[in-house]
Amino acid sequence: MRRETKEATMEDRLNETEVDRELEEISSRFLTGQQSQDDWVKYQQLLAWRRSNLFKVPRNKFKRSPTRSMAS
Repeated sequence: MRRETKEATMEDRLNETEVDRELEEISSRFLTGQQSQDDWVKYQQLLAWRRSNLFKVPRNKFKRSPTRSMAS
């Protein structure tokens, strides 16, 4: 039996549009001063999820080429 974490369930149910929408909703509460401690926690979680899902590029794509380092 697989144990699921909050991050895994959040990742399964959210997409970029929904995360952006929730971030806007929470940030509007920050501007009006109606935020709670839970809002801060959720905002940080959503922001971390959004940052980690900006680009899905393989890690080795940006490795330096050997010819480039020899040229200097």
